[in-house]
Amino acid sequence: MQFPNQIVTEITAPNNVPFQPGNVVTGFGSIIPPELAAAGFVNAIVFYDADWNPTNTTPTIKFRFIASGFGNIKIGYGYCANPSVSQTATVVATANIGAQISGSSIFSLQEWRSLANATTFIMGHTFGTNDPLLQMFDQNAVLRLIIQRIAANGITTISAGNNWQLNIADGATVASVNGPINKDGAWQAFTLFNGWFGNAAPDAPLYRMMNDGTVQFTGLINKGSAPVNGEQWGSVAAGWLPLKQAGFHACSDLTTDGSQKIIIDATGKCFIFDPPAGNGSAFLSGIRYPSTLIP
Repeated sequence: MQFPNQIVTEITAPNNVPFQPGNVVTGFGSIIPPELAAAGFVNAIVFYDADWNPTNTTPTIKFRFIASGFGNIKIGYGYCANPSVSQTATVVATANIGAQISGSSIFSLQEWRSLANATTFIMGHTFGTNDPLLQMFDQNAVLRLIIQRIAANGITTISAGNNWQLNIADGATVASVNGPINKDGAWQAFTLFNGWFGNAAPDAPLYRMMNDGTVQFTGLINKGSAPVNGEQWGSVAAGWLPLKQAGFHACSDLTTDGSQKIIIDATGKCFIFDPPAGNGSAFLSGIRYPSTLIP
């Protein structure tokens, strides 16, 4: 289509509808949203729709676009997190389609972003040794997952956050695993009852959640008098409850066998049974039970 002897900067359809957000209208040319111009685009196909409302308080699409730039064809949108506060759109390129002869930037990419919680999933292909990759970001834009194959060494790497990585070699089993999937929880202090007290560190009575969903005890508890058979000596908090009642033998001192028993009921109460004569004591190390986190 040619327009002799005149300068045409925008073709719109339908041509009787104002070319602006909030109207159902499409335009092709160099009259583009200022946000696209600020991002370095010169011309584009721009789609406005009726879903735009400047009084909205939730994330809202202001425009969608198809444009050529930076060596790729880009498909994306501009959105405002809260149009009632700011109507300047954030430009998001959900797809980059193209090819580069050299360089290391992504040249083919697909992005899915949730405007509700700002999580993002990216699938792309890069030039050179950084071959196909998948990335997932949380609502705080923190990279949580990478799956990437490096052609140079034939290794597929799966990374989660900053503390877990799995490398798999082509045609082989797991090559390496770095760091725990989930860290063990922090040590917690028992609530003690009926005259029971704990030793000082390093034998303080404590418990913690392990990364496999079990709860581990450690330390030594004491009582300045003979304990009553079946009395409660302590309790664990609600987040550390056993899946079902758990029972363990527990030595009372270095010269006594493990005849006495520690019972943790489903509510987290800790009891002592069959204590030997004399002042009470019990080593808690070795007690470990499945918690309610385990289905």
